[in-house]
Amino acid sequence: MAPKVPDNLKSHKKPEEPGKAAEKGAQGTKALWEDVKQKLASPRIQQATIWMSGLLFIVAVMLIGLYVFKLNNITEKYRAATKIHRFMQNYNETFKGKNPSQTLRAINDEWRRLKDLYDKNNELRKSINEIMTRIAEGWIPFGGHLYFFQSREVALFSAKHLCNEIQTDLVEIHSDAEQNFLAQQVYRIQKGCWIGLEKQDNVWRWKTGGTPKKFYWSPGHPWFLDEPRDICVLMRVCPEAERPNCWNAMKCGGNYPSFCMLKADTQWL
Repeated sequence: MAPKVPDNLKSHKKPEEPGKAAEKGAQGTKALWEDVKQKLASPRIQQATIWMSGLLFIVAVMLIGLYVFKLNNITEKYRAATKIHRFMQNYNETFKGKNPSQTLRAINDEWRRLKDLYDKNNELRKSINEIMTRIAEGWIPFGGHLYFFQSREVALFSAKHLCNEIQTDLVEIHSDAEQNFLAQQVYRIQKGCWIGLEKQDNVWRWKTGGTPKKFYWSPGHPWFLDEPRDICVLMRVCPEAERPNCWNAMKCGGNYPSFCMLKADTQWL
């Protein structure tokens, strides 16, 4: 005999059949999904989705950029560490077995050598800049020297003064190539020019004090053999057939243009 169920535990609701319950559950899920789709389709939700996507994209770009920056920083530190390591290896090989005083002395000598090299390069750079400036101003480079034509026609003493004003001297000639070069310039100008050679106590001397190793006198020169001083040299205009013999002995008081010379002493000329 089955036990009797109390009245308060009895259900007044009739249980549903299993098939109908499953069908009702599927319909509820479908209705819930449709509700979600309607909410997502609203303009406000779509706008929020777009903003969220853009924000995520910006964050992703920032993270990638930060990663690249960190990677570059690590790479630079690695390269610097590698250079330091190589320097220390070379240092240990160079000064291996030497006491500290010898090491410091060697380092100091190396520093002085590098400083002298830097100073020489700096002076050479300044010299090159000065040379290029003078060439732009009309100076003519040849054989390690710069030449400048002074068109003002004056006596030799004044010609010296004009050259000194631009930190140069009247031209001095020490080779056939230099003589031919200047003879060409004089022929191009078509005016005789003073050079820095004059007679002093019966001796021909350059303005700097040296004597010529070779003379380039024109036929019949030098004149004034009996006068011991105040005789100067003019490079006359001579055609190519008469070169290089273009020097004329002249009284120093005549008015002529002149050539100034600057010793550049560099391989750039």
